[in-house]
Amino acid sequence: MLSSWTSDAKAILENSQKISLQAEEKLQKTSYQLNQRLPRRLHYSSTIFTSLKDHHRRCTALISSLESLPSLATSKIDTSSLTTLLQVISQLQATRVPEFVLSHHSNTPAQFPKHSRSTLADFISSDSIDLLKLNIERYESNYKKISNLVSSEYISSIKSSFSATVKTHAKILKLYNETMYDSPKVKHSQILKENTALEAELASILHSLTNHYDQCTLALSLQKSSTSSTLNLDILERDALELPEVAKEVQSIYDIIVNNDIRATELSNKRLVELQHLDESIEQQMEFYKSFKDTNITKYVTLHMAAEEMLQSQAALIGPQVETIESLIYHYKQFLSIYKKNYFSELHYEEYVYPRMFLSKLTKFLDEELAQVQKQERERRKIWLEKYGDFIPKEFRLPGEAEYPTVVQVITEGLDAARDEPDVERKLLDLISSS
Repeated sequence: MLSSWTSDAKAILENSQKISLQAEEKLQKTSYQLNQRLPRRLHYSSTIFTSLKDHHRRCTALISSLESLPSLATSKIDTSSLTTLLQVISQLQATRVPEFVLSHHSNTPAQFPKHSRSTLADFISSDSIDLLKLNIERYESNYKKISNLVSSEYISSIKSSFSATVKTHAKILKLYNETMYDSPKVKHSQILKENTALEAELASILHSLTNHYDQCTLALSLQKSSTSSTLNLDILERDALELPEVAKEVQSIYDIIVNNDIRATELSNKRLVELQHLDESIEQQMEFYKSFKDTNITKYVTLHMAAEEMLQSQAALIGPQVETIESLIYHYKQFLSIYKKNYFSELHYEEYVYPRMFLSKLTKFLDEELAQVQKQERERRKIWLEKYGDFIPKEFRLPGEAEYPTVVQVITEGLDAARDEPDVERKLLDLISSS
């Protein structure tokens, strides 16, 4: 009987040790899955997500810095004076010029006869103005095209592109939180805690089995040496009877450990798949940020600088022409104002008022002042002769005997209009009153 117990104890111990070794492998595998492999992947995901946040922050800062780029509007020349010039020209075009005010001595080109000059606008250089207008319109068109190009590039390559990726970044952040923090940590902890208890229980059973086998071996040895009277076989018998149940318990513990390994593998693999998906999303987004910085932002900044340089170059060319326009505005406004407020009054004064005043003075001089002088001279000579004439020899030329100076003919020029053009004067007066 004792020999059978020893044999059974040995067989069950060896089998249990074999199962224990297999269980230890499963325990190590489970521990590796939950304590090493999975944490390393979690750490990697956490590391690249930190890098992703840094890329996002840098891109956001770069976009903010784009706002500090000089506005293209600062490089634009104000060409609104062209509108003012055209308004002044329209006023010139609306101002009629009567033919009688045109100089008959002006050298009018054959292609531009006097009778075709009907408004004030006919007396300005329309070809030069058209050229100025064309240059300004080209400048405005180029500015609009360049400005629209830069604006379109900003909207498509910077604003729209980054706005879309901000939404993607938010999705990745949500996925990261769900994957990293909403994971079944409790299950992992329970498995590890249970495995620790199972490992200790299995070690205790192995210890008991080893002790039982050692006791059986010792009892068999004592039996052979005829000292069996000292043995307590009741305990060995009870332990021997319990060996099948202990073997089942060892197998049951192993089965739980195997099941825990399966559960851990399934949980770990599921988490690893989730982490793989998360990592791929993060890495893809990081590639976008790198491309966004290296391509989109660089391209936009280069385009903006080139556009600014081009506009400054064009502004340097158009600036003097704008100054010319402003000078023309001043000149044409003065031309229009003087024509309406001063020209006709002065022309009327020159051709009618002054000639009449001149004639009046001349008439007064001939009819009054000169006649008075002659009368005074006659009286003066008469008195002198009466007083001194008797004392002068007859051979002498006596004062007072010479003929008096007389005005035989008065020739005037420039007085024809005052005498011969009443219709013209009336037109002039009408123009003065309507100004």
